[in-house]
Amino acid sequence: MRIELPISLTPDEAFALFGIVIKENATHVCLDSRMATVGDLFFSLADNRQHITEALEKGAFYAGNRTSLGLLASFVREKLNPTVIAITGSVGKTTAKEYVYAALSSRIKTHKTSENNNNDIGVPISILTMPKDTQALVLELGSNNPGEIEYLSGICKPDIAVITSIGTSHIGRFGSQKAIAREKLSILRNTAESGYFIHPASLCIPKSFSCRQKEITVGAKGEMCDFAIESIRLGDVSEYTANGIAVSLPSRSIHSVTASAIALAVCEAAGVGIKENFSFISRVDMPKMRQNIYCRDGIWFFDDCYNSSIESIDAALTLMSSIAREKGLRRVVILGDILECGEYAKKIHEDTGVLCAKRGVDVLIAYGEDSVYTAAAALGEGMGQDKVFFIGGKSHRSVASVASSVIRSGDIILFKASRGMECEKIIDYIKEEKY
Repeated sequence: MRIELPISLTPDEAFALFGIVIKENATHVCLDSRMATVGDLFFSLADNRQHITEALEKGAFYAGNRTSLGLLASFVREKLNPTVIAITGSVGKTTAKEYVYAALSSRIKTHKTSENNNNDIGVPISILTMPKDTQALVLELGSNNPGEIEYLSGICKPDIAVITSIGTSHIGRFGSQKAIAREKLSILRNTAESGYFIHPASLCIPKSFSCRQKEITVGAKGEMCDFAIESIRLGDVSEYTANGIAVSLPSRSIHSVTASAIALAVCEAAGVGIKENFSFISRVDMPKMRQNIYCRDGIWFFDDCYNSSIESIDAALTLMSSIAREKGLRRVVILGDILECGEYAKKIHEDTGVLCAKRGVDVLIAYGEDSVYTAAAALGEGMGQDKVFFIGGKSHRSVASVASSVIRSGDIILFKASRGMECEKIIDYIKEEKY
């Protein structure tokens, strides 16, 4: 990847940041030695000596590793000084990011994280690729390990921090849900004291928590919150009102309703509050493998493959049930392992199986290793043996073969698993067999 910087870096600035001597202003950053050009600032993300040598031979300047890339991103953020909205959470951060971008971009020049580039490479890239005249920068911050949110928020220095949820994603790496809460809340350490902290009123925050920023809470009417959602009507186009504003959005998910209300609250905090009726229809473009629902020859595909946790499965089952009831569909669920659960793996997968049974799933197909507990728990909760299937390992063709023998016109099929389980391949193989 080769990036044209929104502002050029002077020789004095390059020396102060990286201790390197350049003769002319640097205008480009290069992350791939094969693309390096004379005068580029080259960053070796893997500290690969061979790549560094190749870039130097092409006339680039070696500026450092991924930590140095973060330093440059922080410098550019300070120079351009847009209003920075940083969004994190166990689940729902990408959805919230898309809705926040849709709302803000209708008012001011806004740049956002592309897809889910939310790590120590993706966040700097999102900053470095913003146009010079950006007024608002919407960033998604992810975390697989303790300390990552504090590090990323230190790079982008948010004016507005959003936490969508505190769940169990990656709990095996954090050790407990309390530790996950600490990780998410660490975003506030680098959020401006004069800034805002926006979150659902139902967010599981420790009782001892307090923050310097102004809190804005979003929730249903009746909850103690600042942005009250009421008169909700869910459908292919959902509608509700919040603080007197009538809102419509292209989703029947209650979690998308919350995300869109968070977006309105962000606009208020950013000083570009939306006072009139607002439609998110045609404004929101969700990334692939995230709540992508479509019908093919009478079979409804619910592609939510990108990642998984018990909280996101719960949300997907709620949405699936809503569609199934309205359209009279049979519910088929294909679940792969929820990875990075550590010592909690057995319980989380058992709880997932119980959840499927209690939610009235008609057919459950589980695959992987720990998903054996999902299948066993569903059987133990009363699902029939002819309704529950388990395929050990990660043979996508085997899973697709079982699914193809079961599914029929009039079904809705949910596909969901952790990213490493590559659940999307099952969809491709099913389509090969069925069509």
